[in-house]
Amino acid sequence: MSAQGRTVAAGIVGAGGLLIGAGARSARSARRRHAAIPGPAPAVDLTVLPSASDPLGTTPVEVVAVGDSGMAGVGVEDAEETLPVLLARRVAEGLRRPVHVTGHGRPGARTADVLVEQVPRIEGPVDACVVMVGTNDVIHPSSWPRLSRDTAALLDGLGELGAPVVLSSLPDFRAMTAIPRLLRPPVLAGAAAARIVQWRAVRDRGDVVLVDVRRAVGNRFVREPALMCPDTFHPSARGYAVIADVLAPALVEALKIRLDRRRP
Repeated sequence: MSAQGRTVAAGIVGAGGLLIGAGARSARSARRRHAAIPGPAPAVDLTVLPSASDPLGTTPVEVVAVGDSGMAGVGVEDAEETLPVLLARRVAEGLRRPVHVTGHGRPGARTADVLVEQVPRIEGPVDACVVMVGTNDVIHPSSWPRLSRDTAALLDGLGELGAPVVLSSLPDFRAMTAIPRLLRPPVLAGAAAARIVQWRAVRDRGDVVLVDVRRAVGNRFVREPALMCPDTFHPSARGYAVIADVLAPALVEALKIRLDRRRP
């Protein structure tokens, strides 16, 4: 690990120790916020139909969503408001075809967890996979070389499915006001390092597209509290819709290319 990486990791761990002594009120406040929001929405496994009266096909396109709480729907009660379903609806409209989406996201999942726990659960042929992970690797860091290896291994595992992969960038941690002020500087530094890790893992892979959601939405999640749910850590239904608007075009484009290659 570089000296900078060691400094970032040590800073996060050290700040976490300080939080134990200085953040009791913050912890109680966080527990109240978490108690006020629903847990993960029901598991996603459904088919979305396009609104077009003359769809281009009747066989559903198969989309799989894996990742952390962002894919599990923490912050919303209805499966219809989860990111996988919101993406499926936008893809169905963009392709004018039915989309069958399954979601395997789990709250708290790190990059290695997605590979070990979620990828093996993917069944049947897959046309595209969308991934959102990395937040928990920043909040609970081990080392950046390990995250680099885990990210490469995850993308290798998904690559074996033979389908394009759309990887969401890390969120804007500035919007997560549930993170105590004491922890924000090392967390932001860790997020910057993790973004570099993901970018490097993707740059030489022709079957993976990294979508910089954070850059695309600017500071909207910081300026618009309604985009975050009451725990001020996860997106709200409106927030997930904003993310879906950014991710969907890349997913549609990847699927168009894949479907075109299938045509005789």
